[in-house]
Amino acid sequence: MKRFLSILLCIAMMMSILPMTAMAKTEYISEVYVKNIPTPIDGRKWQGVQPAVFSDETYEIYGQIEWYDETESKTMKNNETFKMGHIYTVRVWLQPKDGYAFDATTTEYNMKGYFNPGGNLIEAKLSKDFEYQRWAMVVLSYTFPAVEELEEITYVAISDVKEPKIGIQSIAREQYLRYSDGIEGINAYWLENYDRDNPFKGVFAAEKRYTFVVDIKAKEGYCFAADTKNIVASINGKVAETRLSGDGSLMVLYEWKTGKEPKKVMGVVTFNINAPALGEHPSFEAKDNRDDGLYYIDKQHENSTKDGITWYEGVGDNERKMTENDTFKAGENYYVAIQVKPIQGYEFETDEEGDLLVRGAINGVQSIIGGNEERVFVGYAFKPLEEPEKESEKPTETEKPTEIEKEPEKPTETEKPTETEKPSEVEKPTETEKPTEIENPQETQKTTFTDVSKGQYYYDAVMWAANEGITGGTSANTFSPNSNCSRAQVVTFLHRMIASPEPAAITLPFTDVSSSDYFYKPVKWAFGSEITGGTSATTFSPDSNCSRAQVVTFLWRTTGQPEAKSSKCNFTDVKSDSYYYKAVLWAVEQGITGGTSATTFSPDDSCTRGQVVTFLYRFINAG
Repeated sequence: MKRFLSILLCIAMMMSILPMTAMAKTEYISEVYVKNIPTPIDGRKWQGVQPAVFSDETYEIYGQIEWYDETESKTMKNNETFKMGHIYTVRVWLQPKDGYAFDATTTEYNMKGYFNPGGNLIEAKLSKDFEYQRWAMVVLSYTFPAVEELEEITYVAISDVKEPKIGIQSIAREQYLRYSDGIEGINAYWLENYDRDNPFKGVFAAEKRYTFVVDIKAKEGYCFAADTKNIVASINGKVAETRLSGDGSLMVLYEWKTGKEPKKVMGVVTFNINAPALGEHPSFEAKDNRDDGLYYIDKQHENSTKDGITWYEGVGDNERKMTENDTFKAGENYYVAIQVKPIQGYEFETDEEGDLLVRGAINGVQSIIGGNEERVFVGYAFKPLEEPEKESEKPTETEKPTEIEKEPEKPTETEKPTETEKPSEVEKPTETEKPTEIENPQETQKTTFTDVSKGQYYYDAVMWAANEGITGGTSANTFSPNSNCSRAQVVTFLHRMIASPEPAAITLPFTDVSSSDYFYKPVKWAFGSEITGGTSATTFSPDSNCSRAQVVTFLWRTTGQPEAKSSKCNFTDVKSDSYYYKAVLWAVEQGITGGTSATTFSPDDSCTRGQVVTFLYRFINAG
């Protein structure tokens, strides 16, 4: 019995000296990341911000970072500078925390490691340090290319940031921003009251502080100035702060403050203006019929002919702006538009979906009104003028004109297309005469499109698309705004709108898309990003007309499929079970389209080139 107790005592003593971790369940680490590793730059010291792990509680850095000069075969000393033409290797030791171990066998690691110098994630080399039961520590290393001469960046300009407006959804997408030479975006986000732990993704409110933050990196061949005091930065033309990260990337930030909630202009925006009269010049003076003074004519409006007022003669392709020297003629259609803004501290009343609730009136008659809470236009189409009756030699009492005056029809904006939720249904729309699209559109001056004139709803959108390189027109002097837009053209426009990102490394299944086509990369990007699945498992139908439903769906998917605030749809031809239902709700809410009438969206109608670029232009300028 004594011998048995002695054996039990020995076993207990042996168990007590075993590591507690040997008895606990071990979790294995398969990936490790280390940040704040700088890129070697000539004349820069390597000692600076210490490396850190990416918010991981399973492993930690052990000891000091080490830099090795491969060219001189020596370990660098503290504060030693990098030299031109030299090759350097960085080494960082990592160890797992209690309860964790690196996933490894007796001969190799079953894991990967990464550094992020300059904001670029690169795979690092893993090597053994020493072994205790398993490989308890790992050395993460990377050998940089030889140090080259870089162009130092001392000026940073970032534009196209959607500034805070009360009641508008915050938008932070680094891929849609514009950057000065030598830089590109890594990440962008909003902060409310500078709460750095909680990026803001909501609707801007009154009397708040909102900070826009964008992380940028230097492109190949460039580097940021070592001292941020030497870097001049701006966001939307406003002087911004800069902070240089240990890995060589740069943080640029600017703070906005929102004012008080604006009061509402309600009811009717109403004016009196001289109606067209034969032989008379158009009037560029209008009288406000309200006496509360809550709004005024925007006399500085860039698209008006004079003092915020524009007269148009003709309709459709024959429409043109009138000058002060023009006179009214018989048989012509005339339309007047008055640009209006609310006084400071006020805005026009809108509903939850952003639709205007104020009405418009000209000369006491209800008229067209459009715009947003910050700016509206009020427009009215007058009846065509008649020639005065000629006095006959023997007039009779029964001579009376029999022609009935008809209200001129104002052209409605239409657009068109059809995208199946499941790309098994093959679209075969009728072929229409349409322009060809070149892969690299030429820079086209605003005045060269003979078929696009000021006053047309798509004018600003076409000019924007041409200037931004989204499309260069169908010839040196034509844009063909009324020609139907193909599926290939639409995805190409979308791809260019977001700065032509490289597509995913996938193989396209479409037999009707080849690598030599101008739309090859855009289609590959759209398919890899799940913007579209094609018209069947093996076809994309690049030459088929793109429908209204397809265009808004492609755009909606490009932006990450955001949910609209309201699930209410006023269009009788858009059903809740249709693949484009949510996309249409979102597009209407963002002011991208208002439908082809108050109750119809016409999802299956084909979209013209003018309408497609108008959708994109409205999206870019939403909010």
